Amino acid sequence: MSASRAYLIALATLGAVALLPSLFGWTTSVVQSESMAPHISTGDVVSASDLPDSSPVPIGGVVTFTVDDRTVVHRVVTVEEDNSVITAGDANPAHDPWSITREDITGQARLLVPYVGLPGLWLQRSELLPLVLWLGVTAGAIALALPSMRHREKRESDAPTDAGADRSSPAIRSAVGAAALVGLLALTIAVPRPPVDAAFTGGTRTPASWSAKSYQAITVGGLSQYGALAATSVRDTNFLFNQSSIDGFVGTTPGTNVSGFNSRDVDAIHLNDQSAKAAMTAARALRTALMERPVTRTLTAALGGTLTGGVYTSTSGAFAVGGTLTLDAQGDSSARFVFRTTTTFTMAQRARVILANGAQAANVHWIVGTTATLGTLTTTSPDTTAVGNLLVSGEVSLRGVKLSGRAVSFDGGIALNGQITPPN
Repeated sequence: MSASRAYLIALATLGAVALLPSLFGWTTSVVQSESMAPHISTGDVVSASDLPDSSPVPIGGVVTFTVDDRTVVHRVVTVEEDNSVITAGDANPAHDPWSITREDITGQARLLVPYVGLPGLWLQRSELLPLVLWLGVTAGAIALALPSMRHREKRESDAPTDAGADRSSPAIRSAVGAAALVGLLALTIAVPRPPVDAAFTGGTRTPASWSAKSYQAITVGGLSQYGALAATSVRDTNFLFNQSSIDGFVGTTPGTNVSGFNSRDVDAIHLNDQSAKAAMTAARALRTALMERPVTRTLTAALGGTLTGGVYTSTSGAFAVGGTLTLDAQGDSSARFVFRTTTTFTMAQRARVILANGAQAANVHWIVGTTATLGTLTTTSPDTTAVGNLLVSGEVSLRGVKLSGRAVSFDGGIALNGQITPPN
């Protein structure tokens, strides 16, 4: 009998906790996605308070927002420089495919009540078997609990009472209690709540875990003015009179070897000085921040056709561009393209990487595990077109290449036959 009463009390308590926030203007939604499994079960109820216009976007916090007429509950990953908000489900392998604005956020999640939305969700989905089983268990619990309640109240009624004491029938009071419980459960089922397409992690069930460590910011920092930066050397390998050029700084650290360039070819040369050291630190921080981002897709090694923004890895560990690769931002100038290899990155002679529909060279990044070899020419003008920041562990060889971006070698050198123009 005590187990039945405990079950009914727990059920009524959860229902009340789920319903009460709506009386204070909070919105409630039933989670219907398993995107966070196994940390949470479908049917949890999320309560969210308004996020005032004066309040900053809670980076690392959980918010509710609307996308394509759907209510979504996800965590804020970061806020970009253009004020677009990047979100993600904690268990999803990638960021959400959309970016939202501050105006799209409808509230900040404050309370999570487990399981109580399941009956309503079963009813909405016409999943009758679990609904009938739950109703049967609840009815059985009520049937078991009522005789015990009547027996206890009978003993209380047989005891002497003051003249002003409540003399109402124990059976009536028991019936009223059962009716109130059933009414509360029915209300919990019937109250319309918009379903949401995400969930919380198990950790967010406690108040201390509403925030999470956000990703490091993706920024070039002290690298911004550099076109080429290497650990050992940067060399102009153009066969005809060293005609390579870099529209920016050239630096080495800890090495001190820069050769083949004159004052007309580069803006400035920094040999293991504070500027070069700061730039290398910024380059390593940039690589770390990019490596934190979850992978969007894994592709075959040969890159071609058209790709939209995302984080890409290779099935073989290497990437190669043999013809034309188009990076399509689809009108979003903040779209980021990240390509990560564990081994090499190569481009064939006359291969091209093209930016389309607002894509920016500054938002293209190549993280290369070993070496990067772009182009093959050594004696003529550049005919291979590359874009983006080349963040390479080992040697970098640019042969007849026009690069709109930067070249960084963390542990080796850079051999350049061509032109490098850092993006703004």
